[in-house]
Amino acid sequence: MQFPMARRRSLRFHLGVSFVGVLVLTLLVVGSGLYFMVGRYLVRAGVQRLRYLAVVGLHRPDNDVGADPDAEVDARLEDLDRDASVLAARIGTRLVPVCIVSEDGTVLGASRSVRHGPALDMRRLRQARAAWRIQAARKSRWGRRVLGPGVFYFDIVRGRRWQVLILPVHRGPQLLAFLQLSQRWREQDELLATLRFYLIGAGILAIAFGLLASFTLARGIAAPLEHLAATARRVASGDLGARARLGPGDDEVSSVAEAFDHMVERVQASFQAQRRFVADASHELKTPLTAIAGTAEVLALGAADDAPEKRARALATIGREVDKMSALVGDLLLLSRAEQGDEAPIDVRPIDVHALVEEAAAYAQVAGRAHRFQLDNPPGLWTRGDASQLSRVLRNLLDNAFKYTPAGGSVELRSRAEDGQIVLEVADNGGGIDPTDLPYVFDRFYRADRSRSRRTGGSGLGLAIVRAIVERHGGRVAVQSSVGQGSCFCVFLPGVG
Repeated sequence: MQFPMARRRSLRFHLGVSFVGVLVLTLLVVGSGLYFMVGRYLVRAGVQRLRYLAVVGLHRPDNDVGADPDAEVDARLEDLDRDASVLAARIGTRLVPVCIVSEDGTVLGASRSVRHGPALDMRRLRQARAAWRIQAARKSRWGRRVLGPGVFYFDIVRGRRWQVLILPVHRGPQLLAFLQLSQRWREQDELLATLRFYLIGAGILAIAFGLLASFTLARGIAAPLEHLAATARRVASGDLGARARLGPGDDEVSSVAEAFDHMVERVQASFQAQRRFVADASHELKTPLTAIAGTAEVLALGAADDAPEKRARALATIGREVDKMSALVGDLLLLSRAEQGDEAPIDVRPIDVHALVEEAAAYAQVAGRAHRFQLDNPPGLWTRGDASQLSRVLRNLLDNAFKYTPAGGSVELRSRAEDGQIVLEVADNGGGIDPTDLPYVFDRFYRADRSRSRRTGGSGLGLAIVRAIVERHGGRVAVQSSVGQGSCFCVFLPGVG
């Protein structure tokens, strides 16, 4: 049983949701961090304010301005049980209740406002006593301080939060009592509530704008990709003329579209070349096959039984056509292997270009008796490669020149060194090649002169073989031609110093 595949979300949806998700996460982290930092700052500021009130209350002198504050503190701590109420009243205010208790929790003194504040929490008092003992065990130098490290916490009184600080009062290592100070947390709670409101409101507005911006940006990113996907579907359906054509741009999408258009152009050119190759190969093989079939039919009907010379000519025709087909198939196999790169490695050796060209000139003097042949072949030129294959290159170029140059015309074979390269040229003064045909003269089965038959124009593989062999030797081949003035084929090969 096959289950239907879930419908995939569009790229716009994924981009938009991703952008909004990142925005929400960022706002959540930043907002929470800011809220936490402000709350922590308010707590620390509250603790410092309560401790400051305790320190100021303890050091405020009872008599004249010129009295010693530290002496006053020592005097008040001499009999803390008697002076606790006075000391609590001095430290506390209407908004800050103060209570002085002993180590066991007995109230020694309290300010008037203590009835409005939180009661003594014995659990917190035990925590403060434990913290004092740890601090006393580590302290070696006490100085003039009389307040040790405290414990703070929050308490709820009639629905209102209070911040409470418990401080140990001591003289050196001797613990005298605990000082509890409290302050209402209403202003701080209101400040945190206001901050929370603005953070949530700003976050909602930011998310709304982020949604609009993210989906707008996602649409801008996805639109060219959707167009590219639609073009790819058209190409897949057989429309090789479809192009994305997003226009010039420096972004990645434009680069992908440009590469896609270039790839489709290559594929289209390959398909066209393949169709042309199949058509031309079929045509080239059809002619000898037709001749063989016709001749074989004549022999089968016995039309040449009484004429031995006719039988001999028929058999010679069959043999000649078979040789042509074998040569054609061999050339096609050579080209196919060369283009696929799986042909056997070439026999690379140093080659005397002078001797190579002299051998080709000897062939030209036999094959081109009806033409005027000229040779320019200086000695001392060397290259590396397979001499037999490079010899075939020159013979193919010479055969091409003889075929397309009228009898009595001139064909010239030249060699020279140029910028570290060996240049071999075959020039003629024939009819030339039309400029529209120049880009295709090295393609398979291409004949610039459509009026030429296979007998006069060859199979159309000679120049394709030339290009394949030269490229395998690390060189290149080019052609220059003018209609009515002739053509010049140039082979560039790496030189050997």
